[in-house]
Amino acid sequence: MENERFNPEHEGHKPLFEELDMTDTWDEPSMLEKITTRLKELGLYDENLIFRGIGQGELESVRKKGVDKTKNFFATTESEMLNPISENSALKYALDYPEPAVLVYDGSKFEKVSDYGYELLEGESYLGSLKAVFALKMP
Repeated sequence: MENERFNPEHEGHKPLFEELDMTDTWDEPSMLEKITTRLKELGLYDENLIFRGIGQGELESVRKKGVDKTKNFFATTESEMLNPISENSALKYALDYPEPAVLVYDGSKFEKVSDYGYELLEGESYLGSLKAVFALKMP
């Protein structure tokens, strides 16, 4: 899977879709650092990002709708994922799958409705708020 921009026919918005090699990472913080470094390199990083962990088997739905499912939209911020006592992390959730992936959204287009639950703001779309999709290549 090469670095590509997919065209979901959404007003020209093309979220980044990239395989990210995690074989040289050793723990979740180093994986998150690799993700955020890549976002910075691409000019996609900002402090409002929220992250959602999924399995790569759900990526076809993401290509079409910008999300794997809309109910129970669980996501976490970068600082929540870096909290060493938190068991709730989008990255931890992604790593529960044999082929993990991380979706990166513009958090300013969502309302936080519970500790880790988000709802899309009226007038926004999942596809329009999706900045990047990283399929994680694991060791």
